[in-house]
Amino acid sequence: MLDQLGMAERKRGEYERAREYYQQSLDILEEIEDRRGQGFVLQHFGIAVSKRGEFNRAREYYQQSLDIFADIGDRRGEVDKLNQLATVARRRRNFDAAREFLERASEVLTDLDDREANIKYHRERAALAREGSEYERAKRHLDETQDRLATLETPLRNGRAMALRGRLAADRGNPDAARDHLQEALTIFEDIGALPDVLQTLEQLVELARDQGDTDQARERLLQTSDLLDDAPEALADIHRDRIGRLRTALSS
Repeated sequence: MLDQLGMAERKRGEYERAREYYQQSLDILEEIEDRRGQGFVLQHFGIAVSKRGEFNRAREYYQQSLDIFADIGDRRGEVDKLNQLATVARRRRNFDAAREFLERASEVLTDLDDREANIKYHRERAALAREGSEYERAKRHLDETQDRLATLETPLRNGRAMALRGRLAADRGNPDAARDHLQEALTIFEDIGALPDVLQTLEQLVELARDQGDTDQARERLLQTSDLLDDAPEALADIHRDRIGRLRTALSS
């Protein structure tokens, strides 16, 4: 109950109040020797301080949580905490540490023979390499992701891997390959009705056409995006309206 109160306060942005509830909850869980419960509360501590930009403290809490889940043999819990440690390292621009955490998570999933979940971590390593401008490493991870996807019926993940390949091609100055990959991803998303991914990919195609000076193509893609927003759920539409407005302004200038 105290943990839930802490989460409620955290969602309201009341991080100090949240931490007070978490500490009370942690004290009780330590007294009754509930190790799993302690691990979850330490995780929530990490989330709370991370929201305030205190990434060093977040890392400490996540590491304590990871140690507990490893000690009690909860391997799924290990994967979750390794992912959070990777996220913190990434925000601190410590790409080597982030890569190590993602690799460890992938190793655990390999031990669990969870091929589908493991694909996410190969794609995340590709995104991480791209963020660090390690384009050859990113390409290797994407190739491995595509090989693994070929053995599974996962069109959404396949489309997202293809979209990431398009962004990578754009980063490397190959707009034709970028457009081909993004178009292929868009076709996959449209086929399965993944509207959020359709919108995001269309926006990327708008930016690509704009950067290449093809304003007619950019405007056509932008109109297509705007039309889709008319029938999109309000929450999703709100996410994209500002971005589309900025793109429209950029094309008009």
